[in-house]
Amino acid sequence: MELVTTTWDIQGLINDRNKIDPKPQYQRSPVWSKDRKAFLIDSILRGYDLPKFYVEWFKGGTPFEYEVVDGQQRIRAIWDFYDGAFPISKNTIINGIDLSGLFFNDLPKKLQTYFLKFDLHFTEITSHGKGEINELFTRLQKGVALNPAELRHAMNSKLGLYVSRYLERKVIINFFAASRITDLRFKYQDYVDHIIALVYFKNKKDLKASTMAQLYYDFEDSEVSTFKKYFDNAETVISKMSEINSHSKGIFKNKWAFVDVFWLLYNNISKLHLINSKDFAELLLEFETERLKYNSEPEKILTLKKHKFGRNLFSYIQAFNKEGANKENISIRGMALETIFNKILV
Repeated sequence: MELVTTTWDIQGLINDRNKIDPKPQYQRSPVWSKDRKAFLIDSILRGYDLPKFYVEWFKGGTPFEYEVVDGQQRIRAIWDFYDGAFPISKNTIINGIDLSGLFFNDLPKKLQTYFLKFDLHFTEITSHGKGEINELFTRLQKGVALNPAELRHAMNSKLGLYVSRYLERKVIINFFAASRITDLRFKYQDYVDHIIALVYFKNKKDLKASTMAQLYYDFEDSEVSTFKKYFDNAETVISKMSEINSHSKGIFKNKWAFVDVFWLLYNNISKLHLINSKDFAELLLEFETERLKYNSEPEKILTLKKHKFGRNLFSYIQAFNKEGANKENISIRGMALETIFNKILV
């Protein structure tokens, strides 16, 4: 890997923004709050040094000459402040000047000039070997709260590419759009990763982050046809889940509820066309209401003389609360749901 250290001022960063791709595949989605962005601007206006930025340079690249490897959030914050997307924080006094609540265009001209001429330290990656960019990105993020889905997204894995394409299928797009699940920090990918790993391992491995990371790492081209079948079958199940969700929107917002119902329907995939989605949604909503009611004290269920879901609900909650990703607990929850939904699945 060849690296060149250089300095850009903020004016240059703004002028060349159309040449910079701030979000290549391995990058996380934007997650900084306006308060955190404002804190960065405060640091710049006070003259504090910022951590180094890393970009990959493409000679004659189109449409971008640079991809951001590290510093996406900071670059976006600088662009956003210049564009007037957020103001300086309240109670901000710098060098005796009250800047509270001011946008970039409200700043005194001298401060605007100071901001635009502020130097940023960059390392440009001019050449690299296979996988070195992803390795550098991962190393730079150590100690930063990347979640497991973001780390998987950062891996140089063809499975990640197939998952990204899968998320572009109309059935999948429509399901997530209607389910009230937000895609913040690759949540859609995380949901899909869980069900594909569940199907691939046939629930013989825990659905932990390390398991799914290993699946991404070990994926080979020879498995494409096998995984295509998994993706296609999963799409069939999610299509039925979309029908169910239409009768009770938001019922699948909880990841493990999504995983559990998916696994129940996947194991009954030959019967999907016989399932009444409205009846299923009503029973699922009733079950979920009772789960939330007794979630903190499931033992109370056993003291009741009669309860519609009884010991099945108790077992489900116990397995839900212990370790959601544990394969034995997934099996326990699956058996409980199978019993509860038996009449609808027949």
